[in-house]
Amino acid sequence: MDIPTIRFFRSRSVPKEDSQKFREYWTSVGNDLLKSVEKYTGLRWKRDRISIHMKPESGADILGWIEPSKPYDIMLHLTPDNRVNMSTIAHEIVHTNIWSNYMDDLRWKEITLFEDVFADELLTEIIAQKVCIRIGIGGRRRIHYSWAIQYGFITTFLRVGRIIGLELPENLRSLERRWGVDRRTQPRGLKSFRGVTRDKLVSWSRDYFREVREGKTNAMEARRKLVENIPSLSDYLGRELFFR
Repeated sequence: MDIPTIRFFRSRSVPKEDSQKFREYWTSVGNDLLKSVEKYTGLRWKRDRISIHMKPESGADILGWIEPSKPYDIMLHLTPDNRVNMSTIAHEIVHTNIWSNYMDDLRWKEITLFEDVFADELLTEIIAQKVCIRIGIGGRRRIHYSWAIQYGFITTFLRVGRIIGLELPENLRSLERRWGVDRRTQPRGLKSFRGVTRDKLVSWSRDYFREVREGKTNAMEARRKLVENIPSLSDYLGRELFFR
């Protein structure tokens, strides 16, 4: 299947000129982004359309999201900086590509277990950064592994919280203060967790991008290996949330 067509939907509270500027920016890099996602996940597109729903800035730190059961509907809080908007969209479109393959392969439950959620977020952010580096958006020249862990850790809290019905604050700064994600206040065990995870991510990603380029793997297969290699986040959460 060819790359999907993108359909844009604008909330009434988003100014037309802002949405038009973003759509023009998308036109300049969007096809390259979609092709790069397919290249770095090693997975073909399973649907022919993706919908991007543009919403106004909310003040929250999460700028985009997708419901796992509807991976072709992307929500985007539009900011004045289209490089930020495109970096957000890159992350969500990687989710779209991977999740739709899981749904098509009838293995949907594999992305709902805790370690799988964390690995899913790590993998998605690393591939999204690689895509942005390749097409020259976002201003990065190399993968920022520490940020991938930080983002993955926080979004895992949010996703699992929704699964189990636990209300967590959408503002990530509040989440960091409440659950000890802020590096300035985090427990020693979490600092060790981050260091070990980063080292394993660096090694894993080098192998992954080489193998996906050679056609030897794809994001679905590689994520299983990532789940096996990273330290157990569940162990940390059990100690920090329930036995403090």
